Amino acid sequence: MSAAKPARVFDGAFFFLSGIAVAAGTAALVIRGPSAISEALAIVASDALFIAPLIALGVVVGSLFTALVPRETVSRYLGHQAGLNGILIASFVGTVMPAGPFAAFPIVLALGRSGAGIGALIAFLTAWGAVGLHRVFVWELPFMGGEFAALRFVTSLPMPILAGLLAERLSAAFPMFRIDWESAR
Repeated sequence: MSAAKPARVFDGAFFFLSGIAVAAGTAALVIRGPSAISEALAIVASDALFIAPLIALGVVVGSLFTALVPRETVSRYLGHQAGLNGILIASFVGTVMPAGPFAAFPIVLALGRSGAGIGALIAFLTAWGAVGLHRVFVWELPFMGGEFAALRFVTSLPMPILAGLLAERLSAAFPMFRIDWESAR
């Protein structure tokens, strides 16, 4: 197994977000004065202490997944050749996965690098974001009641499957939707 290429830190996303940060900082300075900058930096420090460990653990989980699960296994069950079965498996896993974005996105990256098809990856993320069984129990049942929770859950079930199938079609039809996982972060 070859070592992963190091991610580029200074890419388009970095410069885009840096531009937004500079513009927001300038606006805060002009509107509220220097105290706005020190207040914002205190919030950044507090948020970083909460978010940094989550991001690190998510990256570790994704990296360990890549190292532990054979590429052939991922490709067999979630690769393009798995077709609808791969999309269904990914939809189920995304539906029952209780983790937040700090785990979900590194796992999707790891799956992509390990040979999962684009349809399965889109189905996984769509199921995780739109169906999410954990949200039914934690948020919807207590706040909205059983009828609402059941209706929302059942009506959301086709979404990851349709999204995965559509992603497969679009990726096959348009080169701009094809992803080179070897060069992906």
